[in-house]
Amino acid sequence: MTGSRHQRPPRGAALQLRMAPRSGGGRNGNRTRESTPVGADSTSGSQINNHAAFIWSVADLLRGDYKQSEYGRVILPFTVLRRLDCVLDPVKAEMLAKYESVKGRVENFGPVLDALTDIDGLWNTSRFDLPKLLHDPDNLADNLRAYIHGFSPEAQEILDKFDFPTQITRLDKAKLLYLVVSKFAEIDLHPDQVTNLEMGYLYEELVRRFSELSNETAGEHFTPREVIRLMVELLFAEDDDLLRKPGIVKTLFDPACGTGGMLSVAEDRLRELNPNARLEVFGQELNDETYAICRSDMMLKGQDASNIAGQLVLRRRPSWSPLRLPARQSTVRGGVEEGARRRRGRAPAAQIRRPFRCRDTHASTTAASCSSST
Repeated sequence: MTGSRHQRPPRGAALQLRMAPRSGGGRNGNRTRESTPVGADSTSGSQINNHAAFIWSVADLLRGDYKQSEYGRVILPFTVLRRLDCVLDPVKAEMLAKYESVKGRVENFGPVLDALTDIDGLWNTSRFDLPKLLHDPDNLADNLRAYIHGFSPEAQEILDKFDFPTQITRLDKAKLLYLVVSKFAEIDLHPDQVTNLEMGYLYEELVRRFSELSNETAGEHFTPREVIRLMVELLFAEDDDLLRKPGIVKTLFDPACGTGGMLSVAEDRLRELNPNARLEVFGQELNDETYAICRSDMMLKGQDASNIAGQLVLRRRPSWSPLRLPARQSTVRGGVEEGARRRRGRAPAAQIRRPFRCRDTHASTTAASCSSST
């Protein structure tokens, strides 16, 4: 890729000054946000900050074509994609060979491929990965879409929550796609290099920075880990003896799970109390991006990712309550009891379909069917 974008003077220093975490702790500003994440040691905390800074440097490529508040639409999905890419990398060749051997003979081949990673719902049948995509710059956008399409339905649902196809098209038109993909191909996010705990901190650090750019508080998307740990201790306090029993299985539900910090910390704490215990986690999250992060995190930890739900669409209650006619009111006119309708001012007869007892059969039926039978 050539062009004016390579001629622009580097602006990383200016970006780092503007994006640097603001000091906190009141007017004196004596507490900085650049501290080691709570619960992580100094080594892992430094590694998390380094990874976050490297990933955040992608924002410098997006300046001008994206608003600051839109950086997360690119960086978050590519971070999740790179994490999945690194997890599959050691078994990708074996996975492709296994897929070719069962293709056309086994309709539900997903469990066969899942066995290679021991992660339910994580496989990819495309010949591409992020580094290989760079070998064909002219067809990068199409090949990236094909790569995403090769993932399991569960993984595709996660990436779809980021509206990834729209961002691929937008980056391709802006001549930025190759630069962004090459940047993410450089970082190793395999669990051997970045543990699940560290990855959770990394997601939260990125979300925190995006929240600041959008003039939002990070607490709208996740709860600080120190607060979560206190909540988990209080939650487990009454059941401490019960949780230490061998083979105990418990469930935990977070109705506003964000990036899944509460679920992860609770699982880790139960494992500390009882290595033989199992915690099955459930969650719901309104925001699509944080829902996708949580779901991918739970998938890689061996949890049932389908237990994490996104935004639920609730049915609207009708503006009127259908009548339930008592059995003793057996005068039927047009399929409804006229006196009750006049007294209560309810909906017309055609809309009342609640069951009541028919005079002739004494069987539970609808007003319309009883009227037709008489």
